[in-house]
Amino acid sequence: MSLRVENYQPLLSQATEAITYAAENGARVINMSFGFGVPYAPMEAAINNAADNYNCVLVAAAGNYGTDVDHNPEKKNVRYPAAYDKVIAVGATTEGDIRKELSDGTDEGNWGSCYAYSYGGEDPRPLDVMAPGIHIQTTDITGSAGRDPGNYYSSFSGTSSAAPIVSGLAALILSINANLSWSEVRDIIRNTADEVPAMGGENFTDEYGYGRINVYAALSAVEPSPAVPVNFHKELHSIRGGWNPILVWSPNSEPDLAGYQLYRKFVPGSWHMRAQLSSTQTSFTDGEIFISASGGNIEYVHYKVRAFSDCYYSDFTNSLVVRHNELGGFKQIAGEPTEVLPDQFTLHQNFPNPFNPSTTISFDLPEASDIHLIIYTITGETVASVIKTAISAGFREVQWDGTDVSGKLVPSGIYFYHLEARAIETGKTFQQSRKMVLIR
Repeated sequence: MSLRVENYQPLLSQATEAITYAAENGARVINMSFGFGVPYAPMEAAINNAADNYNCVLVAAAGNYGTDVDHNPEKKNVRYPAAYDKVIAVGATTEGDIRKELSDGTDEGNWGSCYAYSYGGEDPRPLDVMAPGIHIQTTDITGSAGRDPGNYYSSFSGTSSAAPIVSGLAALILSINANLSWSEVRDIIRNTADEVPAMGGENFTDEYGYGRINVYAALSAVEPSPAVPVNFHKELHSIRGGWNPILVWSPNSEPDLAGYQLYRKFVPGSWHMRAQLSSTQTSFTDGEIFISASGGNIEYVHYKVRAFSDCYYSDFTNSLVVRHNELGGFKQIAGEPTEVLPDQFTLHQNFPNPFNPSTTISFDLPEASDIHLIIYTITGETVASVIKTAISAGFREVQWDGTDVSGKLVPSGIYFYHLEARAIETGKTFQQSRKMVLIR
């Protein structure tokens, strides 16, 4: 919900009422992108009530100091309500991962991000974490009271733009585990923050708190990667003149498990995904491999398997080998190519996702094809052309490094990747898009 109070400096009584209203009407995360210089007891009471009785996560901008009429360039200490104990206080970093400072070489040199700084004998309130706070994209409408249509800011800056990023992270954490307390959410955000170079190797400093937030690490801490499948072994499926190998493992216990991926490698050769299976499938018969009872070509084939959830993958099992000295060797039914070909065109989900700074995009080509893989924004604007070429059949993958057509890093956000393929020999066409999330 969005609760409107007065303009730039909200009336404290209205802001206090808004906090209480949000808590009583089901809000789990309350973002406060405003600040003031002295304590206001009714607001502190409302914040304590929201945290203690409604388990709300409260996040606030640490405040800005600067050279314009609204900011004192000397008063750098954390503002209220961020200075209250049950609020996550958020400072702002630049694209260079350093605290925003006056005259720092950016195009906004007239403000800095407040931190634990003693001013006039005041006891400074420590920061909790930092988040990006300059050139943050927005759809804020300009004009009187923000109501004039058709005129939008492209971006805004300040700790007021950094705090909503942390609030969004808190909401993502609660979407995975809604039973967490507000303090547990705060501790996850603190404990998974990155120690940026400017912190000098310390895990906490006055200027950076616990560091700059790491969304991927925080979400991984809430929902750990699945466990590595256990009891991975092979059995045999009898067919005329020999067997097919059956790869078997014990089921994982994670309730949110999405499935398993089985990989295969010939020696010599490289690993390729042989099958992606559902969470209830814990065996796979490889009908492409024939183990002859009467001997045959001496070769080796390796298998390994991993589990995956919606966002995370386990490590692989140790590889399992079918060798020539077990049952007289093996051969491939359709001959002995160095690479098994996929049955159909497929565009797989990128990994990792969310990602920073790069991600791998995998796709399957049953025939040699002309392909074009592009990245575009949620508004349909093309960001990058990752690959456009003719490529042979097989299990293929490319990396996107998060840069646009000019080689510049693109900002955090939701992106889509789109694959178009046309088989060179048969003319068959294929196209598919998938979504991915970049978090810097």
